[in-house]
Amino acid sequence: MGRVVVDEYLNVPGHPGIYALGDNAACPSEDGQPFAPTAQVAVQQAPLLARNLVASLEGRPQEPFKFHYRGDLVSIGSMNGVCCPYGVHLFGLPAWFLYRAVYWSKLPTVRNRIRVAVEWLLHAINGPSVSRLELDAPED
Repeated sequence: MGRVVVDEYLNVPGHPGIYALGDNAACPSEDGQPFAPTAQVAVQQAPLLARNLVASLEGRPQEPFKFHYRGDLVSIGSMNGVCCPYGVHLFGLPAWFLYRAVYWSKLPTVRNRIRVAVEWLLHAINGPSVSRLELDAPED
């Protein structure tokens, strides 16, 4: 898949001081297969890599990556979703609301949260903003 092979410490074998994480890293799981390139994996790898970099600089041992599956959230449009947070299966409107709540909570600034909340409110009141272009087929 073109990902960089890393060990359980996110080090690139044979290249001291080189690390990789997230979508571009093939990090082995307990069964030896690489973890899926998902945001959930990358978000958990980032703080570990930061700790391992500091440990490396200070001459301390590094920690191995341990993935904790938190579930999946999927919005399938039209106020519909499916999700399985921590083994609880939800679908329909409750899953869609949970997806939106988690998405909103992960936005990095208050300004972004306000902007997205206003956009969602306007969409709920006015409906989607859609443009339609009609093209004439060329005549032979």
